[in-house]
Amino acid sequence: MVLVSHRYNFIYFKNFRSAGSSVESFFGQFCVDPAQQESYDFSDKIDLSISPYGIISARQFVFDKNGESISTPETVLYFQKLKAYTQYKNQLHNPTTANTAIPNSEIVWYNFKDALNVMEDLGENMFTQYTKFCVVRNPYEVVVSSYHYATDIVKKNTLPFNEFCKNFCKNINTIQLSMNDHSRIFMNDQPVCDYYIRYENLQQDIQILMDKLGITDYDLTQLPHHKPSNRPDISYRSYYDDETKALVYSVYKKIIDYFNYVF
Repeated sequence: MVLVSHRYNFIYFKNFRSAGSSVESFFGQFCVDPAQQESYDFSDKIDLSISPYGIISARQFVFDKNGESISTPETVLYFQKLKAYTQYKNQLHNPTTANTAIPNSEIVWYNFKDALNVMEDLGENMFTQYTKFCVVRNPYEVVVSSYHYATDIVKKNTLPFNEFCKNFCKNINTIQLSMNDHSRIFMNDQPVCDYYIRYENLQQDIQILMDKLGITDYDLTQLPHHKPSNRPDISYRSYYDDETKALVYSVYKKIIDYFNYVF
């Protein structure tokens, strides 16, 4: 998801398994009419909102109690539009097809939208002028959190951690682009954001950011905790062997090195 606030001139990028849904729910209140802020719903399901005050992208997946996604007429239409938009952007960003790409008539604001598409759809001037931020988390923790999310919440994983980790790292740059935080943290090999909230220091870093943005009317007790799992209270290190540790580093090397994360 991406948030754009014209009230406070910020852009938020959502990263994978980094309290992204909780943070976007909290900051969404600053992207709507101030008269609506007091009654803002910090829900885990978010519908598209575009107004003079900002943009709140859609988070359209709805799951039943068994972790299966529920199809509705609204979600079917949304994913049809998203497919057309994605096909156009894929052609546009491919040097061999860029000249033949036919512009899509409708911009789609979607979950885990990458920095390049946000810049193109907002315009470079606004993208440059607004304060851009996201939440970052130790990638070794991200993979463990993803394992428990897939196993305990959406119930689509039955593999042991080692096999899950291998599949996760294999897919991160192919079919599961939402898992690839590189496209929201870096663009053209340069850092995108002006400020990074560290998951490990979540509330304190949010407070610092609020001062930078000039936001004073907020209550951090409203920060929701979406998608909690039954993860055991043990270190992420205990999940790894030498092979999976090396694999995660190879996939996330740029993020690990830039933010000085350690195993």
